[in-house]
Amino acid sequence: IKIPFLVSDRDYNVKITEEHDTTNGVIQIRFEAVPSEGPPEQPHYVRVKDIRGGWTLAPTPDGGSDVTYVIATNPGGTIPVWIINAAQKEATPNLLKAMLQRVEKNAKK
Repeated sequence: IKIPFLVSDRDYNVKITEEHDTTNGVIQIRFEAVPSEGPPEQPHYVRVKDIRGGWTLAPTPDGGSDVTYVIATNPGGTIPVWIINAAQKEATPNLLKAMLQRVEKNAKK
């Protein structure tokens, strides 16, 4: 994760689980930090050891989907809260845009 403002970049390892309720069509994708699994820590990155969240996708009556994204994290180190909040305000919409672009691309195949 590239962090602006002269703060060290971050990395993290997460475990992702998925549940699909076939009775109502709701899909839940959850993730949580597993800092001791996956690639080892690297000297030029701060390992994020506390991150958890997920996605809930629920079908709507009109054939669309309601999407809920929740994340809670402590990026480690000494980053002021205002920098974390500023970065997250930009990161979340960018993530959603990238997901929608991928869905559109895959739908055309």
